[in-house]
Amino acid sequence: MAGFAQNKHATHQQAQGGAYVKSDVTLNARSGPGTKFGKVAAFKPGTKLSVVKRQGDWAQVKTDAGKLLWVFASYLTDSAPQAQKTAPARHGGKPHR
Repeated sequence: MAGFAQNKHATHQQAQGGAYVKSDVTLNARSGPGTKFGKVAAFKPGTKLSVVKRQGDWAQVKTDAGKLLWVFASYLTDSAPQAQKTAPARHGGKPHR
């Protein structure tokens, strides 16, 4: 039985590390793990956050300023955002040889 309790605790603490806010999402951050807690901040798409722990569908994250906040974990991804593709720069005048 003790082994089961440890595994349950490990699941509660899983996924620690860096995560990014998914693209096209402005992610509300709350003072606790649920919508009943007040919104205290919002993170732009691609924002990197440090995941401290998970509790159900929620993740506790640490901001660059060291503040601990809660976000809905489904809006986080392990993949860093890709840089937007831009057309190659064109230089006026003669082509380079």
